[in-house]
Amino acid sequence: MKDFTLLDTRKSKSNRKWEAGVIKTYLLLGLFFISFTLSSQVQPGFIDGNISSGAELDWDDVWNENIPANSVSSWILFDDINNPDAPEPNLFDQTFTQGSKDHQFISQWTNTTAGPNAKTNIQQAGAFLYQGVIYFFGNLFADNGDANIAFWFLQDDVGVSGNKFSGEHIRGDLFIVAAFTNGGKEGNISVYEWRGDGSGDEPNSNNNLQTLISSTNPNPILGSYVGAQLNQNNITAPWSYTSKSGSNVMVPNTFFEGFLDLKGLLTETDFELDPGTSACFSSFMVNTRNSASVDAALNDFVAGGFNVQPEVELEDKSICEGSGYEIIPSIKGGLLKQGETDFRYEWYYSEDLNTIISTDPTYTVDEDADTYNFTLYVYGDAIDGLGECKESAEVEIEIISVPDIVTQGLDACEIGETGKA
Repeated sequence: MKDFTLLDTRKSKSNRKWEAGVIKTYLLLGLFFISFTLSSQVQPGFIDGNISSGAELDWDDVWNENIPANSVSSWILFDDINNPDAPEPNLFDQTFTQGSKDHQFISQWTNTTAGPNAKTNIQQAGAFLYQGVIYFFGNLFADNGDANIAFWFLQDDVGVSGNKFSGEHIRGDLFIVAAFTNGGKEGNISVYEWRGDGSGDEPNSNNNLQTLISSTNPNPILGSYVGAQLNQNNITAPWSYTSKSGSNVMVPNTFFEGFLDLKGLLTETDFELDPGTSACFSSFMVNTRNSASVDAALNDFVAGGFNVQPEVELEDKSICEGSGYEIIPSIKGGLLKQGETDFRYEWYYSEDLNTIISTDPTYTVDEDADTYNFTLYVYGDAIDGLGECKESAEVEIEIISVPDIVTQGLDACEIGETGKA
């Protein structure tokens, strides 16, 4: 199984002054460097072709878990064979099997342990969401001169299952493709949305993809809200990284980063997503490919969680009657609605999902002896208030009757005991 390193979502160590003013910068778009004014929500550190930007928020802050509140991060994801946190050494690097392509359903993708070649080998990748802007990066083992790389933001939990993949596309998944030619000096970037029913406008995708922003027919207005950059100088990696030369230095054209300002697109332009799209992403994947075409052959990949949709876990428990038990959910990721300090909660008995029994963050069980199943729905915000991102989890609580000490003898719930493992 391909090992993806994904650290738990944590509170930031400090909320530095991430608010930026209006910034003028240069962005690689289409076939030209163009100058334009970025809105305040775009963090310039993520679009300057390096990992550390001093006082500006950048990937070294993601690595050090020093990120602002109400942001979502994949953290830094490591590919199999160079994962420093793997419980045991990985001997193989899984890649896409020949014939796997981005425009296919995920159930059609396959993988192999054959390993990538040096120029398509992804070492690390990451995604970060803050103030309605999605940032993403991937770094390579060696300089290819020309680079073709793509990023998926997926609503389902997508991962490796044997030589196939688990999860599936959901209408509204976002697909970003970038191609750099002429030694990385010229770049093209396109954004697509997954339709999956033949209603898309991209013929090379079996019409599974709908074009949102095109590199071949760029819109100068929409183009200000998406960008990509390759490093033009050496970068010393703050995380475990080994280049083709054996050093921890990323040489030019091996570090790619970009952004998509969804909030700006949806509030400042006539840009529209497919009706019903909520951008409640759960997974992130970066892959290398043979060209910028949507039907290009795929090479290496790195993937992990990207929980815009909150991930909720509940733990089954057995307790003694009369002792009571507070069910406390574990929640990773998710965005809070503007002005709110917590998610919205709905607790139900699982056999009756029409009657809410509590709206508190936790639920205390104090029923008679029996086995009970509870379902919790947690509601967070979608990107820029597109709707709500909800996730549910179910838990089983067994309440054991305290035995009659005279007629039944002692059982699992002894007098003075509070429960059993």
